[in-house]
Amino acid sequence: MPSNGPMEKSPFPPQTSCHQKYYITGGDLYILISPVYFRVNSHFFSSPEGATFFENFLPAGTKVDPNALPGTGGPEKAIIVRNATVEEFFRFLWVFYNEKIDDYSEASLANWFTILRLAHEWGFKNVKTLALRYIKKREHEIPNVVDRLVAYEKYSPPVDTLLPLYMELIKRDEYPTEAECELLGDHKALKIHRARERMLRALKKAAGGRLDSAQVKAIVIETLGLTDSSSSTAMPSSSSEPTPTSPASSPKDTKDSDGLTSHATKTESTEDTHEPPNVFGNAGLNLRPDYGKNPWKNKTTQV
Repeated sequence: MPSNGPMEKSPFPPQTSCHQKYYITGGDLYILISPVYFRVNSHFFSSPEGATFFENFLPAGTKVDPNALPGTGGPEKAIIVRNATVEEFFRFLWVFYNEKIDDYSEASLANWFTILRLAHEWGFKNVKTLALRYIKKREHEIPNVVDRLVAYEKYSPPVDTLLPLYMELIKRDEYPTEAECELLGDHKALKIHRARERMLRALKKAAGGRLDSAQVKAIVIETLGLTDSSSSTAMPSSSSEPTPTSPASSPKDTKDSDGLTSHATKTESTEDTHEPPNVFGNAGLNLRPDYGKNPWKNKTTQV
């Protein structure tokens, strides 16, 4: 803990310490997660990317003064964060201070869910997008599709993230188990049951006993009440099933083991070729299992 000399009063309360990595000289934002102080750059939290962060630490209805941000002015004015542990906040800060430019691969799936939670609660939209992107790459580490859905839905992800998982669940041979229904909740489990019934009825009417992916998607969107703004798929009325697809009209269709048809499309690389979202602002800069290993285990220290 810093000392200002034996005759001067320390700004740090007894039994506290400074984080070894993220108590940064030149930082102007002080954050206390008992008993550890962080000192970081307020830019990451006051830029448009983190515009709502400080609102969590002001009385309701109080506007943030950019010239007098909470947590600036010294450790005695530090923001007290209660919804993250020292380790979790360390992981969140790593997104901004990562020394490997555009390479966030060292984080485990559990780490990304921690980052996703904090980004969601604090309003960091681009960090949330980044976390969802890396989670998507590794979601196979959560083998059960219901566990994946429940993990995602806590943090209000885009519909495009949830839709493939709902389609997978509804196309699955087995109905959701009792344990899965408990996780989903009665209301959601009932909607999934109805979507499966609609799909089975449509299959019986379809020529060749098959539906293409667009038809299944339409059933899922309408029955579960999802909004798919990125798709041009027409919404079927609640009084009718999707129009069956004639096998002769889809020569490039391929039939999977479920009897569902997917249109042949250009093969897409599994590698993410898009640039990560800008999490640096204008400067240019509780799962049940613990999925994956924690690469920070020996990095975070409280001194």
